[in-house]
Amino acid sequence: MTPIIQSTTNQNEIKTLESLIDGATEVHLAVENRDIEAIYTFEASRLLEKDRDGETPLHYAAINNDLEICKILINRNPDIIHITDVEDKTAYDWVREYNDEYNSHINTCDLLKKLN
Repeated sequence: MTPIIQSTTNQNEIKTLESLIDGATEVHLAVENRDIEAIYTFEASRLLEKDRDGETPLHYAAINNDLEICKILINRNPDIIHITDVEDKTAYDWVREYNDEYNSHINTCDLLKKLN
């Protein structure tokens, strides 16, 4: 199953920290579960935390095509936009690939392109 399809079919599934990739933090988990209230409780510096693959919570939100969470993360800590993962890709780089390959993530791609 491709990541985009998997993301869509599992949208209502509540994730646990153990179900995420190694190194994912409570912030990544809040993003995955769309727990907006929890996202606001974290210090802004925690939004820059990376998982084992170097992905920030913004990478997760962008890949999930969650425009609202992307905006929240960026508003709380604008530095998050330029953080790269272990493949040297920003969240924008990932959504641009999804957009090119699947013609999806259009609004998220537009937002991140504007800010990049």
